[in-house]
Amino acid sequence: MMLFIKIVVFVTLAFIIGSVSSAIVGLSRRGCFLTIIIGLIGAFIGNILSSVLGFPDLLYLRLSDKLEFPLMWSLIGTILFVWIISLALKRK
Repeated sequence: MMLFIKIVVFVTLAFIIGSVSSAIVGLSRRGCFLTIIIGLIGAFIGNILSSVLGFPDLLYLRLSDKLEFPLMWSLIGTILFVWIISLALKRK
């Protein structure tokens, strides 16, 4: 049951971060599923960037002792990802 709750929280956070970053960049709405996918990919990109560049965790949500969701780097990574997507879509 706890695994299901963690997955629901992760998906909800990915949706919120994907929606906020799309609104910041100005990308039109794409639907719930695509927004969640964009949020997850952006969170992955943000976490990789922060670890490669050696930046500290700025703001994270602790779901359990072993599971944390870095909110700030996920938002930054998702904004970068959505910005790249919007540049690619404008070229067409």
